[in-house]
Amino acid sequence: MIILSDICVLKEPDDTQSFVRFLLYSNEFDIEGILGRGSKYGPLRGDIAYFEMLIDAYGQVRNNLQIHSSGYPTVDQFKSVLRHVQREV
Repeated sequence: MIILSDICVLKEPDDTQSFVRFLLYSNEFDIEGILGRGSKYGPLRGDIAYFEMLIDAYGQVRNNLQIHSSGYPTVDQFKSVLRHVQREV
C-alpha cells in the first residue's frame, strides 16, 4: 500500500483522522510508501513534519497495540518509507 496525502496541520481535520485510523490498522497492510504532497491549496501541504508528528504519537501507543495484535510497524519503519513529493505546477 502507498499512501498519498496533502495532510495539513491547520486544515482538513478529516485527513488527519484518516491517517490516524490508518496507523491503528497498519498491522493489516504491507506499507510500501507514505507520500506527502503539496496541492493546489498550498505547496506546504503534505509536509512530512506533520506525518512525523503523528507517527511519533503512534509510537507512544504501539506497545499497547501489540498486546492486542502483532505486526504493527515500528516508528522507524514508518519513517523509512516517508517522503515528500513536490507538486508540479
